[in-house]
Order: sequence, then structure tokens, then C-alpha cells
Amino acid sequence: MKNSMGYTMRDYQRRICQATDYIRQHLRENPSLDDIAHAASFSKFHFHRVFHALVGETVGQFTRRLRLEKAANWLIFNKHYDITSIAMELGFSSSQNFARAFQKHFGQSPSKFRQLYPNHRSINSKDQNLAPWPPVFDVDSIEWANPSTATSKNIKVKEMPELHVAYVRYIGWSGPEDTRQAFERLLQWVSPRGLMESGTFISAYWDNPYITPRDNLRLDACITVPKDTETSGEIRLQTLPRGTYAMYHCTIRADEFTETWAELILKWLPGIGYNMSGVPIYEIYHNNGYEAPDGKWVVDMYCPVKPLE
Repeated sequence: MKNSMGYTMRDYQRRICQATDYIRQHLRENPSLDDIAHAASFSKFHFHRVFHALVGETVGQFTRRLRLEKAANWLIFNKHYDITSIAMELGFSSSQNFARAFQKHFGQSPSKFRQLYPNHRSINSKDQNLAPWPPVFDVDSIEWANPSTATSKNIKVKEMPELHVAYVRYIGWSGPEDTRQAFERLLQWVSPRGLMESGTFISAYWDNPYITPRDNLRLDACITVPKDTETSGEIRLQTLPRGTYAMYHCTIRADEFTETWAELILKWLPGIGYNMSGVPIYEIYHNNGYEAPDGKWVVDMYCPVKPLE
């Protein structure tokens, strides 16, 4: 259905996706509402209302949360960065302003947060001094997926090229069923364009489920396409960045993906001398587990890495 301006809901979704990508790419500059609205081709007043309706946060709330969550990830994964450097790198006017904002958001100071997670522990909602939302899972209670086969032999560190993909974004991701819905939306666009045979299906994740509230987790259902592919509706193009990645090849059930990611990032990467260096992390699929007789997926998990400090 189109509104009086001729826009469909999918048009709005695509353009708000443009806005959230612009914010993510310009966190250090702390972009103004005018800049973000312009990037999404909206008037400022109309944009603010549509953004809040589709994202569930105001532009200011979304931007502030992404900056603080990025800071939290740096505190965990970049031990050589002092707190003042992190504050300056993310555009805070001073380390004091950063510490106050961090304390308000996470319920603890940056230094305490870093001390509490020396081994990349998840936020544990049973501790009232920690963040007020539960994690996707509790690391202490994990029964590791495929313990007999998940060894460093399954993991290769390799250079990956840029991957040009068409994608649809799902906000509020919480598991396999949401992933399936996202790909169903993508397939509605892909199928009539003959892109399935030449493309590779990929899931890209932009948030750390130990830190980001479940309702805000972002999943991109993607397919590789030529760089100049024209998109429409809610479908957009993006480039997954080139760089050094740890690739974990595994065969797993749909309900084992989250635990297998935890196993890779929390258990095996430190064991082979690497640490997670950023986002996105992504999965490349070699089959369709929904159609496999045993219901298992053959998948390569890619995590951007750097050597441990």
C-alpha cells in the first residue's frame, strides 16, 4: 500500500536502512539529524517520525546506543586502548562525558565493565549491577556444540575479499525462525531476477548479543550480486569488508548456530592466538538445511580477527 506521497512500506524500510547504515559509518562524527535525514532522502520532520516507528528508538537514542555499544566492544576486545582513547575515537567531548554516558547506559563505569569481562564473559542478568537486559544465552551454561569436532583444525585464518551483496535487514533477530523470515523476504526479490544460481547466500550480523538488547539485534539476509546490480523496494546493496577473518567450517543444526558462534569467538580464537576485531561477522551457506535429509547446515562462519595483544 502506498501513502499520499507514493511511498510503500518497503520503500520506507529501505530508506531507514540507509539511515541506520549512515549512522553506523559516521559514529565518530556524531552526525546531525539533518545529515542523517538527507542521507535517507527524507525531510527532517517526516524522517524522525518514520525512523521511530520502524526502528523503535529515536534517532538520538539509536545513535547513542550504537556509540556506547561500540565502546563496550572495544573495552572487551581492545585491551591496549585506554578509556580516554576510546572516548576520543568515538567522538565524545571528554573521557568524563563518556564515562557518565557509559555508566547511565550499562549501570557501571567503563573501567569496571572492562574488569568484569577479562575473558569476554556475557552480561549476566542475575547481577543487578550489570545491564538490565538478559543475554541471548549465558556462557556459563553452554553445552558446546559439536565438542568432538570443534577443534582448531576446523579453523583457518584467511584474507577475504570484499563481498558485494543485496540484502534485507531484520531488526529484533532472536534465532533461526527470524533468519528464515528474513531470507523469505529476500527470496521474493531474488527469485524472479534469476540471481539464485550465481549468488551465494550469506547472513551478516552487526551486533554483539552479549551487549545489544535482543530487540535491537540486526541481521542482514544477503546474496552476492554484481557490484552494479539495481535494487528496489526494501532491498539494498552493501559491501561486506575485505580483511583478515577466522573461518570456521562446520555442519550443524539450526538450533546450534548461536552456541557455535560462541564456541568460535570465546573458546577457539584465543586458543589460536587471535581475537575478534569488529563487525560484521557472517555465515556463508553451502546447502539449505531446511531441505537436507538430516536437517543440518553446512556453513562457513567468518569472524574478523587480529592477533592477540
